[in-house]
Amino acid sequence: MLKKGLFTTALLLCSLPVLAGELIIGAKVGVIDYNFDNALVTTTGPALKNAEADNATNMSVQGSYEFLNLAVADLAFEAEYSRSLSDATIEPVVGPKVEAGFQSTAVYISARSAGPVYVIARLGAAQAEIGDLAEDTGTAFGVGAGFSLGIRWELEYTQYDIDEIEVKYLSLGLAF
Repeated sequence: MLKKGLFTTALLLCSLPVLAGELIIGAKVGVIDYNFDNALVTTTGPALKNAEADNATNMSVQGSYEFLNLAVADLAFEAEYSRSLSDATIEPVVGPKVEAGFQSTAVYISARSAGPVYVIARLGAAQAEIGDLAEDTGTAFGVGAGFSLGIRWELEYTQYDIDEIEVKYLSLGLAF
């Protein structure tokens, strides 16, 4: 048992350069698009199923920690807070128009390909809300592409599912 523990410790110590991480801080701005085609029908509030909405402007702040650097990709933990800078006007099929913003708090595991031009994918959990209309905790995923020479520029698409409402966030971000 002692030999196994020593072997594991030696293996971890030899792996430290690979496991040594990088802290990344960034901000994004973009547009939120809502799809209410499959929204849950409720007995309270406006009837959101098949509602129409204009786009909202959103901003996010993000922190990530790259914990594993592989030859072809880097893996990272990400935390992100997102909030509307402008509300969307939502027109339910029945009922008055509603102004509502989007807000989310999320954690992700992401993979970024190696090199100065890269692709990125992430999967995680998000607590999100659309004003007072819908609130849910569930999965969120994103894909994107970026360019990095010290400062990272990223174009990213993230999708959330809130009470069967698809929320799509297309953003341009800067990170260092």
